[in-house]
Amino acid sequence: GLPGINETHPVLVTLADGRIVSGFPDSRAGEPGELVLVEAGEAATTHGPFSIDEIECVAAAASGS
Repeated sequence: GLPGINETHPVLVTLADGRIVSGFPDSRAGEPGELVLVEAGEAATTHGPFSIDEIECVAAAASGS
């Protein structure tokens, strides 16, 4: 995983191919240099792993209530 990732806040990740995925980072999943996102909820859907070379932008996701 990626060290120093704040896993308590959801993020929006824009990938080089234009896809946008969201979720909570999981630093325990994936290999070094990869990012895995886990959606909140009972299903706990995962996205990734994404290589750091695939990632264009990471931004804080709006916390909707």
